[in-house]
Amino acid sequence: MGLAVIVAGVGIVGFIALAAAIFLMPAFVRFDLAASSAIRSIDLPGLEQFARIATHLGDFWPMLIATILTAAFLWYRGRHTSAVTLVLTVLLGSGLGFLMKLLFARVRPALEFARIPLPDTYSFPSGHALTGLLFFGSLAFLIMLHERHLGRAVLAVAACLFAVVSIALARV
Repeated sequence: MGLAVIVAGVGIVGFIALAAAIFLMPAFVRFDLAASSAIRSIDLPGLEQFARIATHLGDFWPMLIATILTAAFLWYRGRHTSAVTLVLTVLLGSGLGFLMKLLFARVRPALEFARIPLPDTYSFPSGHALTGLLFFGSLAFLIMLHERHLGRAVLAVAACLFAVVSIALARV
């Protein structure tokens, strides 16, 4: 559990550093655009289809359904605190992300770069990536909390981490 708290703390500090860099360092924005361009230039067989699947996994409806079903499962299993924690984390974190979009007001990349339909909201922070992190991160935390079999816990947490990274990279 201590490791999960440390990882979460490092993630929060990293996000704050990223936000500060966007506001205060024009050179970072140029780096960000160059890195995004480099990622978009990768052309491997099946990669675009995989990215489409990953980005749609982070859409509103799949995340809502996954949150509701997981919370219902936890509630049914008597894990009421865990069910409420999951729902509140996803809802409140997503709401905070929406408010941060308004604060940063970072426009999306030009439409010619898009390979998927673009949302009408600002681009930072990514709602898909944030909601994926909130759901799968909470799920990984709850798995570490409740799963007694180390092998299953490691595999499930690795799958959660893979989902978070895949959704985030697919948004680029």
